[in-house]
Amino acid sequence: MLKKFGLKDSKPIKTPMSFETKLTRDEDGESVDNTRYHGMIGSFLFLTASRLDIMFSVCLCARFQEDPKTSHLEAVKRIFRYIKGSTHLGLWFPKGTRIETIIYADSDHVETMSIAKVQAVFAHSWDVVSHRGSPRSKPP
Repeated sequence: MLKKFGLKDSKPIKTPMSFETKLTRDEDGESVDNTRYHGMIGSFLFLTASRLDIMFSVCLCARFQEDPKTSHLEAVKRIFRYIKGSTHLGLWFPKGTRIETIIYADSDHVETMSIAKVQAVFAHSWDVVSHRGSPRSKPP
């Protein structure tokens, strides 16, 4: 992915998004190639199945696909730099295990800086069970 988007030589970082990042519609910002931006977001959406650590940042950037600006592209590039520095992270489900997923969701309609939307909070719990039905591992 990094090679595809010309970011193979980028410097790795430790977080997908800084606390100071406040993405807005950025009406005055310079527009960027939305086809490339769509491709980057699409690649990330594929990764979010096993990289939950990038879910929030990717979904935040995905909101601006209609008219991406330079500020949005810089945020997306930061996620790529994070992925480069954290390739050892991800979910791994061994073959032959039965996975029971419990998801709790709490949502609230809120007004943000950019657009009104639903803010959702999700809590995941996975029980990985071996063939014999005994707990193999359980997240804390």
